[in-house]
Amino acid sequence: MKRFSEHIVESVVNPLIKLFYPDECRNCGGILSFGEVILCDSCFSKFEFQPKYEEDATISGCQFSYIFSLGIHNGILQEYVHRMKYEGVQSIPKRLITRADEIGILPSKFLREKTLIPVPLHPAKVRERGFNQAEIMAQALSSRLECDVLNALKRIRYTLPMVELSPEERKRNVKGAFAMRNCNVQREVVIVDDVLTTGSTVAECARILKEAGCDVVGIFTLTRAN
Repeated sequence: MKRFSEHIVESVVNPLIKLFYPDECRNCGGILSFGEVILCDSCFSKFEFQPKYEEDATISGCQFSYIFSLGIHNGILQEYVHRMKYEGVQSIPKRLITRADEIGILPSKFLREKTLIPVPLHPAKVRERGFNQAEIMAQALSSRLECDVLNALKRIRYTLPMVELSPEERKRNVKGAFAMRNCNVQREVVIVDDVLTTGSTVAECARILKEAGCDVVGIFTLTRAN
């Protein structure tokens, strides 16, 4: 849980810093207006994704019909993910997904009439961060397409941060970390997460869902490791 001093920094000090030293657009250098993040609206309207799409993919020993990511986990997209997760900018998923839909790169035919299941955070992490970024992503997708969002999974064990773990350590880290909630999933399932690296997390989620009888067909993420 965050200390009181950290809350003061986030709620008071950081806004004051931005008031006197506003962020600049990474592309044109102009001052960002309220609500603009990393890129001004004009530059963001020209931002080009490099979507990654893979069919009949095997990730960490788990088979998926397709995996879709808006782009590679570097540059501007990586910074958007960082701002979302670690600075609490909850508007980012909707901003990215709306833009992707407007330019026609969302895999609409694969997502429509599916049940979107966000990868859950541990309750302690939700209290610390204040939100689950995967759930916000799923809601943003649902608002653009004909999808249901269902929090069918829960995280029952706190796990270590994955960033410095090896692929095998990642598998062990998430093994047994998830369980099904008491719910009934009727449609085909797409797992939603922010970043796909080795795929250990989504594979473990898929294993739990499949054991419960769910038809897990795909993965959707904002970014994917190169």
